[in-house]
Amino acid sequence: MSYDTGRGAIRRERIVRFLQTALLFSLMVLLFGWIGVRAFGPTLFSAFLGMLVVSILVSSGASPRRVLGRGVFPVSWREAPEIYQILSALAERAGLRQVPQLYYTASAVPNAVTVGTGENTAIVVTQGLLNRLSRRELAGVLAHEVAHVVNNDIKLLTLAESVRLATTLLSKVGQFMLLITFPLFLFAGEPLPIGFLLLTIFAPVMSVLLHLALMRAREFEADLTAVRLTGDPRALAVALQRLSSGGRGFLELLFPVPMRNEFSLFRTHPATAERVRRLTALEPQAGNTPVER
Repeated sequence: MSYDTGRGAIRRERIVRFLQTALLFSLMVLLFGWIGVRAFGPTLFSAFLGMLVVSILVSSGASPRRVLGRGVFPVSWREAPEIYQILSALAERAGLRQVPQLYYTASAVPNAVTVGTGENTAIVVTQGLLNRLSRRELAGVLAHEVAHVVNNDIKLLTLAESVRLATTLLSKVGQFMLLITFPLFLFAGEPLPIGFLLLTIFAPVMSVLLHLALMRAREFEADLTAVRLTGDPRALAVALQRLSSGGRGFLELLFPVPMRNEFSLFRTHPATAERVRRLTALEPQAGNTPVER
């Protein structure tokens, strides 16, 4: 597959990602609302929706340290000046008011993870990542993580995960309601609501697939933003190739699902080869001074 490397193609790609994100998230919300109204009715569903919003607001205020748990330690500027120099340059280019806090874990698995929102953001790097990548490639990976912050992906995908979980919960409630009312349908001669039964069965699967598709769309967008920040598409492309044999991205750690092959619908990330092709095509139009060479 060939790609148009002009600036117009890059703008079109970003427009496509925006529309794709809006469509996928809207479908998740519509599916959630549909099964919620069918299961509870408008009044009770509104109350359930209110409780869901409150729980999301409360959970969004959790500190990165609390989310990360044990075995992950904050790193000061003095302890890792070279990494902080890269993060500082990226944050300035991204327009962030504060440089994300750097965390470290001794895991041998090459990985980078972003948690938190707004000014309360942390980026975790593993020893495996530091061992495997050059300084230039590390800049590309850090740019990708900063891109998730700039694009508000963590907020969006956390919200989408809440909608997915709520859809699954409502589906189970709907199935339970059908189970306890089954004698009524059986002895009263009422027709069994086959449509609602099928909805409770397939809604969770549909919500999962939409959520994973949303994750993959945000990964492509983060790649584009990273290129804008670094001006060095090849650095991220090479890093992805190096890391493709091991490790999981921040989305897979926050929202773990079984991994499948490169082209499965049950992947949180797009195929590495596809991402590398897209990044390589952007080289002539990167349009920024590389952070690291």
